[in-house]
Amino acid sequence: MKILNSKIEDINKILELYKIATDFQKTKSVVPWPNFDLELIEKEINENRQWKIVIDDEIACVWAITESDIQIWQEKMKNLLFIFIGFLQTQILEVGIW
Repeated sequence: MKILNSKIEDINKILELYKIATDFQKTKSVVPWPNFDLELIEKEINENRQWKIVIDDEIACVWAITESDIQIWQEKMKNLLFIFIGFLQTQILEVGIW
């Protein structure tokens, strides 16, 4: 298992995993994430704030870190560090690696 910064070439996989996670959220009693746009993910990658866990050369999990998230928390929570776990691939979890 490796924890690495995401790279530009990971964007399609990141978007795919976020969509799977958002679709899952829609089946539960939670407010789903908004759609993530390409420019936001590119910015996170370029600022080294987008991360991934790689297991057996496959991206198993993605997340981003930020110091604020006005879209979700408005101005209520300043000077905090947020870590958003995007998605853990269930196929990898099912083989007992975790």
